[in-house]
Amino acid sequence: MFALGVAACRDSASPLPALLVAVSVSGMEGPVIGEANGFPLIECTVNLEALAIGSGRATWEDATFVLTAASGPSSPADTVRLVMGDVATLWSAAEIGAGETQRTGFQAGGDFPFEGVVTFGYRSSAATGVRTTEVDFDCGTRTSSTASPPVISAASATPNSGFIVFGQALDVSYTVESPVGLWQTAITLSGGCESRLSRSERFVTTATRRVAVPLPASCRSGERIRITVHAYDAGLRSATHEIPSQIVLAGAGVRPSETVARDPN
Repeated sequence: MFALGVAACRDSASPLPALLVAVSVSGMEGPVIGEANGFPLIECTVNLEALAIGSGRATWEDATFVLTAASGPSSPADTVRLVMGDVATLWSAAEIGAGETQRTGFQAGGDFPFEGVVTFGYRSSAATGVRTTEVDFDCGTRTSSTASPPVISAASATPNSGFIVFGQALDVSYTVESPVGLWQTAITLSGGCESRLSRSERFVTTATRRVAVPLPASCRSGERIRITVHAYDAGLRSATHEIPSQIVLAGAGVRPSETVARDPN
């Protein structure tokens, strides 16, 4: 679902202790949109800065990266934990001192826009127990909570009635609009066929598509084929629209010469 790449970056230090450590995002690169096997991929580079204030000395402990597909407790999420040795590699230092600033960066990626929360633990020489400092970032998900979901219009399929044979593709057209940008559109076949064809939309606000949808070998003859268009925006709000159709795959016992398909349901 998600991928996380950690690389040590720049580090400026003077060997002075610290009691309190604050980590913030100093810069973001991306999102960079790619595609693999018809599915969209998104990646961001997050640059962090750690500032130590007070007095004393702090040792980096474990860290936790939580990457979430969208806001809300039921959203898909992945958790990546780094032990203190990996955290020391990330910051290029096992400790941080008062008045010292350390900088680092990492890459995070997934197959949909996501948000992240990173929690770093540190132990001060002047206090007992492990303290934590937390920082959050987003990779393509910062949209208004009141934004409208995508709107699908002008959806049609050719043919939309009668019989279709193997080797013949469905010609599906649709237009989708989103005020916050589209992440993905997709066409699914169900009923007599089970298939999904996705397209990365790279955050465009309007997409008009005409897609040739092949019939998979698993299609069953004599059953109506349902065609549905799906759309997902940058905040993963979705919309669906089933195209009215009466299409049946011709096969054994089915006469393709007939011109009107009967809905077996």
